[in-house]
Amino acid sequence: YINLNRGAVIGSTPESRTVEAMKQRSDNVMTLAMSLLQPLPWFDCARSYGLSEKFVGEYLRENCVGKDDVYVSSKWGYTYVADWNVELEEDAPHEVKDHSVEVRLVW
Repeated sequence: YINLNRGAVIGSTPESRTVEAMKQRSDNVMTLAMSLLQPLPWFDCARSYGLSEKFVGEYLRENCVGKDDVYVSSKWGYTYVADWNVELEEDAPHEVKDHSVEVRLVW
């Protein structure tokens, strides 16, 4: 998720905040988690966490991680809409809540 003062950790240049750069950082964290969190690492993600479901899914496929080798949890009903921005216009949401069946079935 987006945290305040994240520039101190991930950088503040536009290049440090591209989707590709964020995916690479996510991959690095998941690689470390796979080695440290045994017997089974647990990745918690959700569509409202930006691209976390996409990043986790791609990492697991790219690294041939089997379904019995990891726990993955997610949530549904929240759609992230802030486009990685911490500061939004007044009353603009970071996520939109919708627990309808239609949203649940969109994967």
